[in-house]
Amino acid sequence: MSDGQILTIALTLIAIFAGSWFNNSRFGDTNNRISDLSNKLDTRITDLRDVLRAEMRLESERMIQKIDAVLQQLGSHETRITHLEER
Repeated sequence: MSDGQILTIALTLIAIFAGSWFNNSRFGDTNNRISDLSNKLDTRITDLRDVLRAEMRLESERMIQKIDAVLQQLGSHETRITHLEER
């Protein structure tokens, strides 16, 4: 083999290794970005879950208050009806 051929093969191998190294580092960058996005998404979902649970708890308390008010009125009406029936 001549010096030119050896130089060409060496440059080709260097180019292949450099391309592989660059490509490998890009895969690492992409993997890191995907991991970051996944962590942000997990955090966002957790926050939304907590907000939703708080809103559901609040609505449940409001419904219980309304049901209590309706039951009080029904009790009042039942008392009135009982008094009317006794007359």
